[in-house]
Amino acid sequence: MAPRNTNRSWRQPGRGVSSIGGAPSSYQLTSAIKECTSPDALLALVEQHGQAFNPINAATAPTHAARLFAHTGCADIEPIVQLAREHLPHMQPRALANAVYALAKLQHKDDAFVNALLEAATPQLRDFNPQDVANTVWALVTLGHTNGAFVAALLKVATSQLRNFKPQELSNTAWALAKLGHADRAFVAALLKVATPQLRDFNPQNLANTAWTLAALGHVDRAFVAALLKVAAPQLRGFTPQALSNTAWVLAALGHADSAFVAALLKVATPQLRGFAPQALSNMVWALATLGHADSAFVAALLKAAEPQLHNFNTQDLSNTAWALAVLGHSDDAFTATLLQHAGMDLSAEALNQLLMCMLWLEDQHTAVVVPAQLTAACKTA
Repeated sequence: MAPRNTNRSWRQPGRGVSSIGGAPSSYQLTSAIKECTSPDALLALVEQHGQAFNPINAATAPTHAARLFAHTGCADIEPIVQLAREHLPHMQPRALANAVYALAKLQHKDDAFVNALLEAATPQLRDFNPQDVANTVWALVTLGHTNGAFVAALLKVATSQLRNFKPQELSNTAWALAKLGHADRAFVAALLKVATPQLRDFNPQNLANTAWTLAALGHVDRAFVAALLKVAAPQLRGFTPQALSNTAWVLAALGHADSAFVAALLKVATPQLRGFAPQALSNMVWALATLGHADSAFVAALLKAAEPQLHNFNTQDLSNTAWALAVLGHSDDAFTATLLQHAGMDLSAEALNQLLMCMLWLEDQHTAVVVPAQLTAACKTA
């Protein structure tokens, strides 16, 4: 290894670039990249010395750019991406994983770049460590880039390394597979086996995301879910509104009834309901109906939070909510009337059937709710 060059006269601390006498070393360039404190400084460094970059420098630049551009946008990122693209064939696994992760953080979608990166990565997959695996699949999800063959090859290598994955890496990898729609039952089963003894080290987001993964992939493992809920129960106060709603939805989707856990979840969710998004509210009440978990006080509070947001509910949210109220037998004529007024006519067959069930329930209850005539006709002919 070459000795470290400690001569710092060629750069200005905190700016990363100035007049450099002679050709800078790789170490000097890496230091200069990391000392850039603004996007302009980094771009100037790339413009002035990009021709001297090696693969490590070329991967470090977008990684640092992801930090610098976080709050300023990335309209000028292309020179940095182009430089990284030129070095892709010679990058090592960590550099490749960092480069695609940086692009994802920058939300810079470039399919040609990602395709070239995956091509360079494929013969080196056996050298990817757990963090490289987790970061790469997360990046593919974030960039909306689908490559089933690459993901399958990556998982094949990752399986033998699962025992070295940390909780965050296990959770992120599982979540990414679900987002990519990549169902690999053997890999997921192996991942859950490794995750089980580590669950106590999962944070609320890890727990919620892992549970969501199982439902999204249709992977039923009741023992694992029970173990996850046992760990999640004392951490529920750390769950975000979205995580609370997702967890309730997961239990319903998997058909995993745990009334004590759901009751604890609702207790934590109640004071946060005003922070629930429309889909989170709809999913929550749908989950309660699907699980057969009646809690009229909670549902009343949920509807109170939902009413001012009904104009932001999509048709699926509206029909799911109407169906859930019918199943739970929860009467609130004013809310139901407003919901039906927002339903519109651009509805799927499933949504029409759900609304029809709600209407039939309303008839049985002899309520004063007036259903729009066009909606009634559409539901009865669905």
